[in-house]
Amino acid sequence: MRKRAGGTVVNVIIGVFLIYLCVSAAYFYIRSLDRGASTTTSGAVMTSAASNTTNISSQVADNFSLAQLQTLSFANSSKCDGLLDSKYWDTAIQTSGNITVHMIPNTVYGLTQSWSGWTDFFRNNMTNPPAWLSLGLGNYTSSLEAELAAKAMGTNNVTLAAAVMKNYTAEVGALEAVGVDTLTWGGLSALKVHYQTGSWSEAAAQTFPAQMYQLFQLSQDCSYSEQQRAQFLGTALSMTALVAATSGKDGFGQQFQDMLIRLGIRDAWSNVKGSLKVINDASPAAAYKTTIILGALAKKFPANFKALGSFTASRISIMVQALKEKGFTADEIEQKVAELDQAIAESDDGWHVAEVADAISYQQEGFLRVKIDSDRTASLSTSGSPSRAVTASFLASVLPGFQPGEVTALKVTVHKLWMQLPSYHVYQGGVHLEFSLPKGEVQPGDEVGLSFELLPVEDFAKSIPDFTLTNTGHLQWLSDAAVLKDFRVTGGVMKFEVLQNDAWTSVGSYYIEGRVVNYPGVSSSSSSIYADIAIKDYAGRERSFRIRYDGFSSASLAIDQGPSYSSVATLLYDGFRLSIADIQNEVATIYTSPPSESIYKLDPPHPYSGSYLKLVEGKYTSAYQIDKVELVRDLEESMLSDGGTYDRGRLGAEIAYVVSDEYLGLKNIIIEELSKGGRDLYTQDNSVAIQARFLKNLGANPEKTIQNTLLDLATKLQQDYKNQDQMRDGYAILSYVDTDGAVKTIVLEVPKW
Repeated sequence: MRKRAGGTVVNVIIGVFLIYLCVSAAYFYIRSLDRGASTTTSGAVMTSAASNTTNISSQVADNFSLAQLQTLSFANSSKCDGLLDSKYWDTAIQTSGNITVHMIPNTVYGLTQSWSGWTDFFRNNMTNPPAWLSLGLGNYTSSLEAELAAKAMGTNNVTLAAAVMKNYTAEVGALEAVGVDTLTWGGLSALKVHYQTGSWSEAAAQTFPAQMYQLFQLSQDCSYSEQQRAQFLGTALSMTALVAATSGKDGFGQQFQDMLIRLGIRDAWSNVKGSLKVINDASPAAAYKTTIILGALAKKFPANFKALGSFTASRISIMVQALKEKGFTADEIEQKVAELDQAIAESDDGWHVAEVADAISYQQEGFLRVKIDSDRTASLSTSGSPSRAVTASFLASVLPGFQPGEVTALKVTVHKLWMQLPSYHVYQGGVHLEFSLPKGEVQPGDEVGLSFELLPVEDFAKSIPDFTLTNTGHLQWLSDAAVLKDFRVTGGVMKFEVLQNDAWTSVGSYYIEGRVVNYPGVSSSSSSIYADIAIKDYAGRERSFRIRYDGFSSASLAIDQGPSYSSVATLLYDGFRLSIADIQNEVATIYTSPPSESIYKLDPPHPYSGSYLKLVEGKYTSAYQIDKVELVRDLEESMLSDGGTYDRGRLGAEIAYVVSDEYLGLKNIIIEELSKGGRDLYTQDNSVAIQARFLKNLGANPEKTIQNTLLDLATKLQQDYKNQDQMRDGYAILSYVDTDGAVKTIVLEVPKW
């Protein structure tokens, strides 16, 4: 009977204990639902605790092992009140609940709270979803903690309560945190920082497992108040409950990973999840649609989905941000994401979905969000996704008239903060746009917007600002400064005005025009694009000029100097002659009208048979002399007086033109650029060539100088006969300043020898 009575007493004790556990569990579960307490206090305490207990000064890489928790002893529990105190547990569970509430949205668990469709999605795609999935992580962890509290206090013995805690941490220590890392949008690092500081942007020194270990130790450190110790314990319980829910028996983590594998997106998940978080914050249904789209992409393009998936998710997230900022509702955002379904079917290009998303973003914002690479090219990469340049096919989808493969001038505007910074570029064909943006507008690492416009030559010309050319070489008979302005293109012809103020001419302004022969071109030495124009002289011959402008700095003018273009320093128009000096101080001349007797007034020529012909005797068929050539304008007088070899050569060629036109009966005469060599003048049909000279200083023996020069001219004509099969006649025309100061001219008709 005693034995039976004893058994009855034991049974009663056990029954009472079990009832106590149930009541305690229910009590603490209900108390844990009261989440009104602020987490600010716990965050502040944690920061203080970290400063008191660790000297770690550099970040430590996360690891996933929780084995350190198995070494916790809770030996100090007997020295501090707590594990048997209901108030202590009440504070701990409330702290854990507050932290968990703020933590859940930063994990995959938050999806089920944001939209019921996610719960259905997990149920339908997981082999064995956790039973608590519908209740939510917060309720599940609260019940775990309430049960733990009931067990600890139910012992009524500090040593046994410590054993309960040790068993609990040992069980958690047998798990790993890899599942938590997978389910956290920012990974364990971000989660660790949140537990450490309450902020997702601040740094922390410990690893996630070490942080849990430290918190449990602090919860039994008697140097802190009971409330602080309870808050430490609550934070640690929140962390361990998350691990248990994720990695424990039938945990959510493995089920989730298996689901990712079946969807085909497991390998890309680490780079995809951050984008999904951004999308889900704007529209949970849109995030769900994105997941379905990624699964479809993985099925169609399995070989490169890891890169393709992360890139596509990042571009969809950017699209969603743009739509949200433009005031789209969550439902409207979902509809836009749903439009991307069709992009998978309509193209065999795996990147097409991202491109369509970018096109939607562009249509709404008016620009494409990009990141600037080290070479200042625009990249569509974001954190965790591969770098990819802007494609020509994207541009074709947002820019009417743009044709991939066709060389096209573009106006590209950088949208940076409140600024809009334009620059001009040339798409030269190919799959991608490959140009660097100006150094003054962007720097590597900048995240900016880019908008694009076609830049036809008419718009290019209209946008060119006024600019000034300066006579830096201080060359004579050229403007000290010339202002080029009012550029226009009409019917394929560019025209602009030049303002000048020069003592040698009364012409204050004039227009230059020429047909556009090449546009767009891109300068190899700068980022400028250019248009080449051909300016005609009086005979219809063309000389090419190049107008360079990059859309944001000064424009410039260059002249074709044979193998390359040379920048123009200044120019002067005197009514019939356009003189152009480049930065090497080389001068070129374009005649808009031919020389005439309004510039050079000639006495009539008469036959000549004097001593100057001694060396060419028998080498000419006729000879004439003009006794006086009057230089009508001060400009030519100054060129004769102070000019160099080029200037006198120009005077000699112009006098030869007037002689040929007025007295030799030649028509369609061409004055050649003296720097080219060869014939100085010739008829357009190449039947006649002329060699011309002008001598100012005849030296000590004027007669000998003139004889030698006439022979030299006649000899050069023989070379012209060899070079020109069509040549039938030649003239040597020598002008010179005679000893009496008069300008005279000798004309020889020279046959082929």
